[in-house]
Amino acid sequence: MAKFLAALIWLQTWGGTQPREAAATAQGRVGDKCSFSKCPEALTRLPNSWSDLAVARRCGAGGNGHGSMLPMPMPQSTTDPSKYTKAEDAANPARQTWGAATSDALSKRYTAVANDENQSGEKREASLIFALAENYINDHEDFDKAFDAATQALEKFKDMGDIEGVADSLRVVVDAMRLQSGKKDEKPEKALCLATEELVWFREQGHKRGQASMLLALARVNSSGRRGTKDREQGIRQAKEALKIYRELGDKAMEGAVLLALVDLHCYVKSFQEAIGAANKALGIFEDLGDSRSEARATHLLAEARFGNRQMEGGAQAAEEAIALWQELGMKRQEAIEHLTVAQWHVEEDEAESKHKISKWGTWGCEVSKFDWEYSGTETAYVLEGEVLVTPTGAWASCKPTKVEAGDLVVFPDGMTCVWDVTKPIKKHFNFS
Repeated sequence: MAKFLAALIWLQTWGGTQPREAAATAQGRVGDKCSFSKCPEALTRLPNSWSDLAVARRCGAGGNGHGSMLPMPMPQSTTDPSKYTKAEDAANPARQTWGAATSDALSKRYTAVANDENQSGEKREASLIFALAENYINDHEDFDKAFDAATQALEKFKDMGDIEGVADSLRVVVDAMRLQSGKKDEKPEKALCLATEELVWFREQGHKRGQASMLLALARVNSSGRRGTKDREQGIRQAKEALKIYRELGDKAMEGAVLLALVDLHCYVKSFQEAIGAANKALGIFEDLGDSRSEARATHLLAEARFGNRQMEGGAQAAEEAIALWQELGMKRQEAIEHLTVAQWHVEEDEAESKHKISKWGTWGCEVSKFDWEYSGTETAYVLEGEVLVTPTGAWASCKPTKVEAGDLVVFPDGMTCVWDVTKPIKKHFNFS
């Protein structure tokens, strides 16, 4: 409890330094309103320079039929990329934050392009702005500035005909829109609409990286707040499709990013074993890449998945490893959040134990199977892992089938008959009264 309170106090008082205003960052907001009937504030699809493809078919766009990538033009940057022979600021992890506000760790990749004197000035500038956009999300949780910078990078990549840069920038735009909605406790409908429509276009063009980018963006939208179980399950399918494409492309960094999204989604639907597997795979990738920041994120999520699966010792071990990584990176806020995560799980476990004395109950489990059952007494059960669909029968048939899964505390009444359909190997503590 002491760690729990200390972490809360630290999170409430830690403000960090404010991000410096970079010359390459867009100074104005993209139009707050536009005439799109389906997707207010969404982006139109195609650049004027691709006039043979620029048919504004999506989101009910009106106007000239070709439209810019934005509902109104972005301010032109005055940055001279030739003055930025080093762009470490764009990839500086010193103020990295943790939580829902995460994008992909591509800032280093784009910073390298910004530093490459063999690249054109336009590409170097667009790459620097992209890196800034991603770090406004990851380092500062400033989603408005992230949206501005990402849309400016998007516009510049579009003007160069760099579809890979367009795909990556679009994903950061969708991430920023999703996080803006979350901050306002709104449904992420605008982000959902944009990513869905852009996915259609990338499929039409046969552009695999663009498809993977939008599938990952959609998976993240479906892992955000105010989404239902069916949305989470759809997000898992989208993430798996994105994962397959990134593996085909040989992009290990993005493969790891998708695996992290899968961990989140599996935890939401309480598929903790799958979450643990995805977290371990992501951890291996980031260790091989030498990406300590993403390694810490993967270790944090591994702790969450283990805690969710009631592997308390394993969860605490992963959390301690994550704390050590955050300490090495000098990221105090993430360190505090990690302590808070451990404390919250221990508080929940202690409350359940103090109220029900669960550790003294019997333990039972079985593999995937289906069988009839009748209760000869009232059973209280705490599910440690797995999943079962319990369908009442006989005199109880008017009761609805109920899915019981890891973390659930349930009571089965004396005399109830039912069918147990065990869909994931189950383990539970139980007590009869």
